[in-house]
Amino acid sequence: MAAARHDLETTYINEWVETGVYELVVNTTVSAQMRRQGIDLVDVNHVLRTGRVVRSDMIGRRGLWDVLGTTVEDISVGIRVAVVSSEYEVELLQVVKVKRSRK
Repeated sequence: MAAARHDLETTYINEWVETGVYELVVNTTVSAQMRRQGIDLVDVNHVLRTGRVVRSDMIGRRGLWDVLGTTVEDISVGIRVAVVSSEYEVELLQVVKVKRSRK
């Protein structure tokens, strides 16, 4: 049953990010973390558009989702976001480069 819930959330966030109708909030801590790892907003958007939700929870009144995916450079990345759907706001909480994929 949990997989079906994550399938629904995966479809939701993939399609929502695809529309471009949202505000992405990135604080200075996460921004510095991204720079150190060589990850940029293009990578983040690609992972959110094409990745899959692997964990969901709540943080206050916001949805808390962990999304795993790969960048266009084939680097595996984990992203944690807090989402307020009614306000079209996505706050980037964490970005972690997992590994470079091998083909």
